[in-house]
Amino acid sequence: MRHKLWIILALAIATVMIITACGPDKTTDNTTDLTTDLTTDPDATPTPDPHPMVAEGKWLCTPEPLECLNNTSTPVERYGQLQIIGSQLCDSKGNPIALHGVSSHGLHWYGEFVNKDTIQWFRDDWNINIFRASMYTGEKGYLTDPSVKEKLIEAVDACLELGLYVIIDWHILEDNNPMANVDAAVDFFTEMATKYGQHPNVFYEIMNEPNGNEITWLGHCKPYAERLISTIRAIDPDNIILVGNPRWSSFPREVLESPLGPEYNSNIAYTYHLYTNEGLRKTETLEEAMEQGLCIFVSEWGAMDSDGDGELGKQNGNQFIRWMKEHNVSWVAWSLSDKRETCAFLNNNGYVDRPSLTGGWTADQLSPWGTWLRTKIRTGNE
Repeated sequence: MRHKLWIILALAIATVMIITACGPDKTTDNTTDLTTDLTTDPDATPTPDPHPMVAEGKWLCTPEPLECLNNTSTPVERYGQLQIIGSQLCDSKGNPIALHGVSSHGLHWYGEFVNKDTIQWFRDDWNINIFRASMYTGEKGYLTDPSVKEKLIEAVDACLELGLYVIIDWHILEDNNPMANVDAAVDFFTEMATKYGQHPNVFYEIMNEPNGNEITWLGHCKPYAERLISTIRAIDPDNIILVGNPRWSSFPREVLESPLGPEYNSNIAYTYHLYTNEGLRKTETLEEAMEQGLCIFVSEWGAMDSDGDGELGKQNGNQFIRWMKEHNVSWVAWSLSDKRETCAFLNNNGYVDRPSLTGGWTADQLSPWGTWLRTKIRTGNE
């Protein structure tokens, strides 16, 4: 019996040794290197996280989006009252930050997509920390139909409740001269500053894209900015004011040569707009502006032609994102709609099969731009 026990014990030890020798090598990591997606062709869209993103046409995130993105607080809870120190947007403690988010299209055209549910979806799934509510003043917008302001108020109130930063955008475009409706702008921003000035969430974008050969910084945009800044600061001394400039806010050199004076430049950022198929222009001028202590905020951009259409240019788009990251510049991308153009986040399959108006979009409902952009914001805000 004793010999049999020894034989059994010896066989057991030998079995364990064989299993150990034939098992997986603990010193070798046989898992897929997930970083390879980030070093491939710059035109490619990388996978934003190690979890499968799409199954049966639906986005997946394991666990749920907030935990997946490690967001345990809202952006406003994390950053508080923002301030501009030198050329940098900073949080309440003076730490430089960069915000990344999305813009609505014209609220009087595609306002049905702008509601609390949609904005919450952007926060939780796309990981945005700022939303831009674009209220066209011309093109049958606010100056024709003042009721569109109620949709803007709905958007701002939703952002306050959700802990997001929000841009109140006085969206000048075809009414190209900001001075043409300066009195209406004064009345509007007086109301907005009175209503929201006590909240740290709010940005005031006082003129979207002044344009036209006759519209200049010194003759039109600068005096307009001085009047609007004085109006807002009499009510709200703290929140960030975004200042547009001629030629569709392309930051021409005349702005750099004559910036706003010290009595107007507290918590002021100058906007820059770019559609990258037109080329990565003006970055040297922007860098010079930042060296002089001016803050730049990209409040609208897209990786397509300047009319919002044309080919989706991922290569230039990636290059522009890298430049903004290198210089810690905040950005907001255009636009939330299902319009039949490249810059729309959502596909247009007709009104019979229209995307949800309250978020929760499946993979096949997002346009190529929306799909690519979602990845950029999710990874950029981690």
